[in-house]
Amino acid sequence: MTNPPVMLWNSFDQGALTNTVYLTAWTPAYPITVTRIEGSVGTAGVGCTTEPIVTVSNGTATQTLTIANGSATSDTGAIAVNFAAGTQITAQMTTAAAGCGTNPAQMNLTIAYQMQ
Repeated sequence: MTNPPVMLWNSFDQGALTNTVYLTAWTPAYPITVTRIEGSVGTAGVGCTTEPIVTVSNGTATQTLTIANGSATSDTGAIAVNFAAGTQITAQMTTAAAGCGTNPAQMNLTIAYQMQ
């Protein structure tokens, strides 16, 4: 194998993205590189004055994903964020949607990663 396989870590939030919430946590046994974060919503937010933001972090390395107004999908694009082995990584809604005509809701979060 010339490239390490890409693996996926998923989480689902069935409610409106109007509160800061803890979505999921995982402690990798080996160092990983997060290569992309994508969020898709069942209901896209419309007219939000504050767009919701998901933060993936272990307290040292951090990457955010903004869930864009009017879009069913949001994507960091290709990234390379390294996370150490044995340290818990969390995904949290760190900024809640606010001021929306329609609140974004029902988010599926996908975090793509590779072993280092």
